[in-house]
Amino acid sequence: MVETHDGNEPKKQLETARGGSGRKGRTAIGAGDSGEGDDHFLWPSEQYEPRSGRGFRPSVIICESDSQLRAGFKCMFSNAFASVAEASTTSEAWDLIRKYEPNLVVCSGDLGVFSLSEKIRSKLHTAELFEQDCIRTYVLVLTDTFCGTRYFHRLIGSGAISIARKCASEEELIRAGQCTINCKPYFDQGIENLVRQPPKMKFDGKILVGLEIEIWVRLNLDNDEIRRELNVSENQFKAAYERLLLILGVATRKDAINEATRRGLVSLPKLDKVDPATSQTLEAKQARLNCKQAIERSMTPID
Repeated sequence: MVETHDGNEPKKQLETARGGSGRKGRTAIGAGDSGEGDDHFLWPSEQYEPRSGRGFRPSVIICESDSQLRAGFKCMFSNAFASVAEASTTSEAWDLIRKYEPNLVVCSGDLGVFSLSEKIRSKLHTAELFEQDCIRTYVLVLTDTFCGTRYFHRLIGSGAISIARKCASEEELIRAGQCTINCKPYFDQGIENLVRQPPKMKFDGKILVGLEIEIWVRLNLDNDEIRRELNVSENQFKAAYERLLLILGVATRKDAINEATRRGLVSLPKLDKVDPATSQTLEAKQARLNCKQAIERSMTPID
């Protein structure tokens, strides 16, 4: 749902309709109690006075270093959001955020998304502290399965509220964006299923619980990285790790990893398959294809 800046207007659900050129018109539904549309509904980017003086305030900023992917994502999100700007680095994105206060930042997970999310969160906290007007900016991270399962908790901890894969379809990415801009967390189902593996398991009457399993599936990483991802102290990690080995009845890390595989757990981070012809991962190849097609659709003339 989209929430107005003063919090007094009713929340509204948005939907889009595709036109002949591949662009989408904007429609509001569920405006009143009857569920009928409201002709006077304003998109987030139209609800505030522009700060640039030129009448333009992007509601969405795409932050992606690869020019083809950036152009493709811009075409996709332009089909559903009023105005979209782009940045090739997080520093460029931060400049745009400070200038325009967008509702949504879509940032590639291979850039400095941790620091950018923390800056956005700090900016909002400062505004609230001094009771200043500030449009809330939400962060949607676009990544792949490897990075998504490696940094999931750190991404959420830094301030991002949604994670999607770059290779997702246009419809799924737009849905992720709409959920995020309405402060509804969105997680790619594949990544979420891998990260949220069984909360507990029983071994010979003894039970492994959350933290022990979280450590177990990440034993391919070094201890410091596991502690950073799970946000636990050295003592907490050591106690959980020793209990894990004790319950499993194994003496080494390698034996514990093998036991996880034998019991059907998936070790994290999960590697994607590579196309031998291009040396690209299949996810990267699909993301590039989706963006290419989105660009081509945006160039189709109106009938």
